[in-house]
Amino acid sequence: RRRIEAGEREISLSGLGGSSRFFLINALKETTKRPLLIISPTAKRAESASQDLSFFLGKKPPVLLKKEIGTGKPIFSTAAAKSGSDRMAWLNSAISGGVLVAETPALFDKTIPRKTFTDSIIRIEKGGVLYRDVLISRLIKSCYVLTDFVENEGDMSGRGSIVDIFSPGYEYPVRLEFIGDEIGSIRHF
Repeated sequence: RRRIEAGEREISLSGLGGSSRFFLINALKETTKRPLLIISPTAKRAESASQDLSFFLGKKPPVLLKKEIGTGKPIFSTAAAKSGSDRMAWLNSAISGGVLVAETPALFDKTIPRKTFTDSIIRIEKGGVLYRDVLISRLIKSCYVLTDFVENEGDMSGRGSIVDIFSPGYEYPVRLEFIGDEIGSIRHF
């Protein structure tokens, strides 16, 4: 910890095996209060590391995997490969300072710039004032797909005072109920 706080860029440890590596990663996160990036050579090892870390962190950290060749679809679109929503969850976790896991080749894939991503984030809270039409417009500009029913990540729907959104950052879609321009309720469904 002292070496990290002193600004050393590279620290090598040996002799750690099994779950002791992940215990140390969790301890470093807790003491330094900084985001940590775990790089694994393969997708299988990255997924395994994420699963092992979940025991110590209380939740499974997102894994960034290399894009499959030829997907090239909009990142929020329902047509996007699963890796698109995984990238959004990974970027969201990176901004909030969590532990991140990445497959080495994924670090070389292009993704949206951080500023573009942070500018697209819409903070919504119960009791907050938010104009429904402005919200829908911003979601469409962020490449959400307006549908009759929200079923896939990147879908959104607006009917009367209800707006349903399936953000890639969440496991389930969210339903917003408006009372005028105020958010009356927020719930997953």
